[in-house]
Amino acid sequence: MSDTLFLILDIGNTNIKAALAAPGGSIGPACAVPTRPGAPALGPALVALCAGAGVAPGALGGAVASSVVPWADEAVAALVRAVAGLELRFAPRDLPFGFSNMAAIPPNVGADRLAGAFGARVALPDAPGLVVLDFGTATTVDCVRGGEYLGGLTCPGLRTAADALTEGTALLPPLTLALDEPVLRLGFDTMTSLNQGFLFGFAALAEGLAARLTALLGVPAPVVATGGLASAVAALCPAIGHVRPALVMEGLCAALALAGGEASFRTGAP
Repeated sequence: MSDTLFLILDIGNTNIKAALAAPGGSIGPACAVPTRPGAPALGPALVALCAGAGVAPGALGGAVASSVVPWADEAVAALVRAVAGLELRFAPRDLPFGFSNMAAIPPNVGADRLAGAFGARVALPDAPGLVVLDFGTATTVDCVRGGEYLGGLTCPGLRTAADALTEGTALLPPLTLALDEPVLRLGFDTMTSLNQGFLFGFAALAEGLAARLTALLGVPAPVVATGGLASAVAALCPAIGHVRPALVMEGLCAALALAGGEASFRTGAP
């Protein structure tokens, strides 16, 4: 396996996350900038990321991204081109994931969902099925059985729902989404009530959906969680067996390894 580092980008609705990794290797330290304005803030962050890894941006082997924000794609690609002299490849369009039914998966399936599901498949190769939860701007649930991606469900994001509630009410404060201890309790304090309701409520949502989807799959299916609030929910949800904060990037890195470096990333390359 080559030690050449690649730039891995996860372009989401809230943040653009970036990290360096060798294809099929572990993900290095990551940085994140707001998607809005996105590209301008990303340039210095990428330079600092490379400096921290002791590699010049021009020495990177390539750059690959998953994106659910089409309007940001060209700006981010142009920035990567300027900083590292690389053509940014977008998965799964330029870099497919290793699902046996890739050709049958509709093009409107989110690239981040496919990347997370593939990352989970590679991380747990012996699991007959998988349920993958991503606690991001939306809470997404995706299912894998064998080597096939089967699709999933979309629910409100925890923080998105919390912001919508508090912004639309006069007396409710912004949530901290943190608990003093992972114990369900009743009380009169508004903040405690909100945090308890949201965190235990989403833990129950995750537990209920995991049970129903595992029954639907008909095979044992470990539950893998990712996203910014995955750890907080997993602490309250015994159904979640694995928390992998960089799961989307792991999927992209595994897709790079699967491609075997065949794609050309250099600006102007054929």
